[in-house]
Amino acid sequence: MNNRKSFLSKSETESIKLWTKQIEESPEESLKSRDWSILKLNYKIAGTGKNRIVYDLDNGLVLKVSISLRGIKHNFVEYDLYNTVSSCLKDHLAAIVDHGYGWNIMEKLDVEVPRSKKNKKKVLRIYQNFIEEGIRPRDILSKNKKNARWKNLGMDQAGKIKVLDYGDFLRWE
Repeated sequence: MNNRKSFLSKSETESIKLWTKQIEESPEESLKSRDWSILKLNYKIAGTGKNRIVYDLDNGLVLKVSISLRGIKHNFVEYDLYNTVSSCLKDHLAAIVDHGYGWNIMEKLDVEVPRSKKNKKKVLRIYQNFIEEGIRPRDILSKNKKNARWKNLGMDQAGKIKVLDYGDFLRWE
């Protein structure tokens, strides 16, 4: 028996499955030419990127749906990392509460991290903690590693800085 709580209806997960199949069958097709009617999701769009679209579930959670093959990979990487890193690192990742092929549901972090020297030091420490555990945390520092990428960070109600998008993180073997 599966005790996992589902946040999406069966029809919503089916529409995402059909959408993901469309991506896999014709990965070179442009987003504009895709059949968007397949993706039957009645949620407000919270944001879009090159590889995923983010929906606000209006319950403190967001749904990340892949819009490219790379987006499918990013969703898997986020799910895998969240479920395999140490608790110290997990505390700094937006929590994944449900997932499926091509999608993740994560905690929504509305609070922007205040841009301060103190918080910059915290972000640098978070970065270093990932490095020490063999993970290259792309997208939380600028290319020169001197500045935080604030748009990819959020703060929970307790004031803890968390990474919102970690699908591009790399694990060294």
